[in-house]
Amino acid sequence: MTINSEMDKINVVPRIPLLLRIISIIILVEGVLGFLFFMAAGLFQLSDTNFVGFSGLNGLTPNFYSFYIILHIALFSGFILSGIFMLKLKKKGYYLFIINYLILTGFGIYLNDVFVWTTIIVGLGFIAVLTYYFKKMF
Repeated sequence: MTINSEMDKINVVPRIPLLLRIISIIILVEGVLGFLFFMAAGLFQLSDTNFVGFSGLNGLTPNFYSFYIILHIALFSGFILSGIFMLKLKKKGYYLFIINYLILTGFGIYLNDVFVWTTIIVGLGFIAVLTYYFKKMF
């Protein structure tokens, strides 16, 4: 082996599989959209309008709405980070996605007393694909 061929092996950047790239971009876009939505909801709550009257969660205190908005801003920030980490093939993106997904789904089921099948099916599909590509992550 020559020195150049060994240097080429060191500098090789692994290719991201297409399906993993698509799912990572979907997670990243979902995180950005959710983050922007809940930031706008937070600003809407800080204004003098009646935020509680506009939402579908009537009967809850304004402090709970603040907690709800802050929690969702943090979770969607986590989705943004997990999408970025998975595009860089980092395993912490996989773990961060699973944690955020479980908290978001569990909190939605607890709060609304509704078992949303589409969220469960899509999330489990993402987790299945990410688990398949887990060995290729660092």
